[in-house]
Amino acid sequence: MTRLLFSIALLFMLSSCSSDDNNKCIIRFAHFWTEPNQQKIIDSLIVMFEKNNPEIHIEQIPLQWSEGRTKLLLAHSSSQKPDITHIGIEWAQEFINAKVFMPLIVNDSGIPKQFHDQIRGNDGTIYCIPWTMNTRALVLTHELSDLSDSLSWQDLLTARVNGAVFGVNASEKHNVMKRILPILWSSGSIIFTKLPLSETCDEKVLEGLHILSELQKNGILEQSRILDQFLIQGKIRATLTGQWMIPPLESIPHKVLARIPGISGASILSGDCLGISSDTKHLDEAMRFVLYITKYEQSRLLCTSIPDAGIPAHTTAFSDQVFTIDKDRKAFMQQCKISVILPSPAYFQDAEELFEEQIMRFVYGKISDKECVESLKKGFLTLEEKNK
Repeated sequence: MTRLLFSIALLFMLSSCSSDDNNKCIIRFAHFWTEPNQQKIIDSLIVMFEKNNPEIHIEQIPLQWSEGRTKLLLAHSSSQKPDITHIGIEWAQEFINAKVFMPLIVNDSGIPKQFHDQIRGNDGTIYCIPWTMNTRALVLTHELSDLSDSLSWQDLLTARVNGAVFGVNASEKHNVMKRILPILWSSGSIIFTKLPLSETCDEKVLEGLHILSELQKNGILEQSRILDQFLIQGKIRATLTGQWMIPPLESIPHKVLARIPGISGASILSGDCLGISSDTKHLDEAMRFVLYITKYEQSRLLCTSIPDAGIPAHTTAFSDQVFTIDKDRKAFMQQCKISVILPSPAYFQDAEELFEEQIMRFVYGKISDKECVESLKKGFLTLEEKNK
């Protein structure tokens, strides 16, 4: 009899748990913060949210940047769409134009100005909520760390060091553009800053390519991660890199510049944002989670725990001591304030691939500077014709 009563009680408890689980609203959240340290922070934020919202369960869909965009587009055309999607800001217009996301009514007063056009549709409505932002800054190490904050490219070109001065990013998807476009902009070029892209292939690109060529002569061509290692080791003394370098830089003489040398001072502003599926059946619950995880306090925790997350995509970060008291964080933050988000047409990925391919052909001496600009303009025109 005791065993029978125990079995009945156990079955009752199991059925009760099952009933509770079935009554929960499940929100599918697709995101890219999936490396171990990143996942740990996301898990902790979700635990806090579920504790305060016990009727909601967040089901995570892990993604990798290398396959994320394609995987997301496929997911949103299937029956298993994520309720909430994490995307790079440069993809936002493509997803918005494809009507993937739900229009949102949110307060945009704290959103940095660079994000405003990127997160809106043609109707002026907001479709994505910014989360974090980051950029690439020029970092000097070892004997070059004593150079002036207002140095010119010529100062680097004439610097006397025992070895290579500058690290140039070699053929590497998605990184060549981020580390080389700011060099081209520094000459006054507007390449890849507005649409149509073909009209941005101006004469100033030639000056930018000349700077790149000169930097390469006393530099090293390598993958981005290797360049970062070389920067710490002293095999190079300068390169464009990201905020993830702040911890290892602490052990060596270094300086992070708050603006790229040259005319514009701008670098590429990257960012993360969240959108809610236009087909979600749980809009209120999904909105509750998005507003929670993009709230400044949560974004701040994410960015202070994950160095490469950058800073929160909110103007409050510009005066937050956490991001201003440390000179390196402050320099990256100041570079963010004057940096540019790339336009994001539906053919962005193809245009990026074309840009990186032609730049590498130039860097490796297969084409001249004029041939490079002509190839870029012709390629952009072809993409624009296809996507009319």
